[in-house]
Amino acid sequence: MWSKLWKEAKARGVFGGRVGEAVSALELAVLPPAARRTMEFFDVGAGTAKHASFRVGWTGRFRMGPDSPWMPVQAVQINTRNPIARIFHMKARMSGVVPVLARDTYVAGHGRMVATVAGLVTLADGRGPEFDRGELVTWLDDAVFFAPTMLLGTEVTFGDAGADAFDVELHDRGVVVRARVTVDDRGAPIDFETSDRYVADPYDPTHALVRARWHTPIDAWRTDGRLMPARGHATWTLPAGEFEYADFEPVPETLHFDVAARTTGAA
Repeated sequence: MWSKLWKEAKARGVFGGRVGEAVSALELAVLPPAARRTMEFFDVGAGTAKHASFRVGWTGRFRMGPDSPWMPVQAVQINTRNPIARIFHMKARMSGVVPVLARDTYVAGHGRMVATVAGLVTLADGRGPEFDRGELVTWLDDAVFFAPTMLLGTEVTFGDAGADAFDVELHDRGVVVRARVTVDDRGAPIDFETSDRYVADPYDPTHALVRARWHTPIDAWRTDGRLMPARGHATWTLPAGEFEYADFEPVPETLHFDVAARTTGAA
């Protein structure tokens, strides 16, 4: 999976971001209190180098609908800051046998979500303004939980949402997305919620595409040398009820920052 991911990332030109640009004291001073605590949790201070990119691998499970069986999955992804881009590859087996491959991407202001059976039969191919917004806000979610220095720039604005939350807004190539982040006493993010994602409603027989609340609560944090979520979930809030469709665990040894195009695809 890594080699295919790297091949696509290179072909689509997502590398080349600035590495080593430092966080300024002013950038931290103007943050709302909860966001400042998050930066402190990640040990970000004045002079800290901003991350230009990261890669990470996942294991977990995924399901297509509330009554569908869970499928074990593996996934890998690369996120970059300049340009803002995200490439995510996931592999699952339906009924434990049939291979399902999925790709979520946000590149050059456009999002796309494709799922196939063995790369041959298309199950879904979503694109358009709804997917531009949905994939961009997913990039924002990733940055909050893995590399918050990627949020420190002119494209991102923060808002105060109380003692234990902050709002964040991201602009990229005419696409605008917003989210609210909830933090614990340490400043660790424990939930991210937005209404800037769309889903084919699994409770609707027509599977109409609807805009819905999406959030990604975190069970716990790893702090044993690799600061990262230990396990997270992805849940839709739909008119007919809550639908948790994924839970994932990042693989610690696969997390690397400031990856470059010359880096190999090995985990």
